[in-house]
Amino acid sequence: ILVIQVKRFLKNQYFTEKNPSLVMLPLDQIIDMKNVDPTNPVTLGAEVSQKYRLIGIITHEGDVNKGMYKSYVCVSHNEGGPEGRWMELQDLYTREIHPSVACTSPAYLLMFQKLH
Repeated sequence: ILVIQVKRFLKNQYFTEKNPSLVMLPLDQIIDMKNVDPTNPVTLGAEVSQKYRLIGIITHEGDVNKGMYKSYVCVSHNEGGPEGRWMELQDLYTREIHPSVACTSPAYLLMFQKLH
């Protein structure tokens, strides 16, 4: 699993603020990380797969001092069209959602599954 953290909280000399910018995520795309660090000894000169597919998103809703976390999880890439089937999870609440809800959420953590 590859986890990418989006820097949402910015602290300056006086206070901490939240960056509400949206990260647009193409849910049907596979990303290739092989060229991110071509000097990595694990991938240097090797035909090692560095392709990943997005499988989870964690968001933070609220402000810096209070809020809640919500998760979006792809439960199947083989159903529901090219973006797959996505679920929203928050505490004990679970529901199936349209993939566009997940890809337009204010992402805090992005989880990718390595493809073989």
